[in-house]
Amino acid sequence: MIEKIRHLVAAGPHTYEVDEFFGENAGLVVAEIELGAEDEAFERPPWLGAEVTGDRRYYNSSLVKRPYRSFADEPFATLPARCLPEPAPGAPGGPHRLPHRPAKERRMIHPLPITLEGHGVRLEPLTTAHHDGLVAAAADGKLWELWYTSVPTADETADYIQHAIDGAAAGHMLPWAVRDLQTGAIVGSTRYHDIVGDIDRVEIGYTWYGSSAQRSHVNTACKLLLLGHAFDTLGCAVVGLRTDNFNFRSQRAILALGAKLDGVLRHQMARRDGTVRDSHLYSILRSEWRDVKRHLELRLARWG
Repeated sequence: MIEKIRHLVAAGPHTYEVDEFFGENAGLVVAEIELGAEDEAFERPPWLGAEVTGDRRYYNSSLVKRPYRSFADEPFATLPARCLPEPAPGAPGGPHRLPHRPAKERRMIHPLPITLEGHGVRLEPLTTAHHDGLVAAAADGKLWELWYTSVPTADETADYIQHAIDGAAAGHMLPWAVRDLQTGAIVGSTRYHDIVGDIDRVEIGYTWYGSSAQRSHVNTACKLLLLGHAFDTLGCAVVGLRTDNFNFRSQRAILALGAKLDGVLRHQMARRDGTVRDSHLYSILRSEWRDVKRHLELRLARWG
């Protein structure tokens, strides 16, 4: 069985069908467009990797029999055609099936917008449609009054969202709005940032929740979803977290996840009031994820 999620990504006049695979094919992302002619010009987005048009290993019918993980380290087109099954008539495998990275670089991640749901929360790719929900969440406790955070005021929220969207377009951020499924309300925001595909690293940050969602299941649920997607789906080698030296609650919360303190960067980042903060840096390695996952699942179980 093929497990995948399809995303539709516009690029110029064309729309790419981007399939993100899971299970035995985890780590594979294939983009496909239909062209009117073989010589038709089309826009190649910066996230597009090597072309595998005609490489039957990437057909769905082949991936069922020989999953991606069994050949991910092989260069393209090294297997003789007789080793690969012919696609069934009408089966997917048309023009320009493109993975997001060469197979020899299979650990190089490329996160794409995706909805993550579970444990009573849903992480929705952040858009301008979330504006009013974020304003209401930030007003729950007047979070912008915490001088060491970056929570926006109502007047700053539009720019806050646009900055996140621009970061996603540039490839170094992936922002979400956090929805509490019990109430249906937006209760905060979080994102991947400082994405470094070459070394399979993302950081989780820009995280904040309205007061009513704090000290609840929400943060643990969100971290379980984000870490699970990073390690189990994207194949990250490490996930980082950082916080202000005066954000003592955040420091305790990060350590409670099971992250390790890497160190403190002195005079590292300007706060919005013009002062400069020290940043406490933490990380979770892929080898630590199994125990961290078990720990977070037990914490959620206690919430009932």
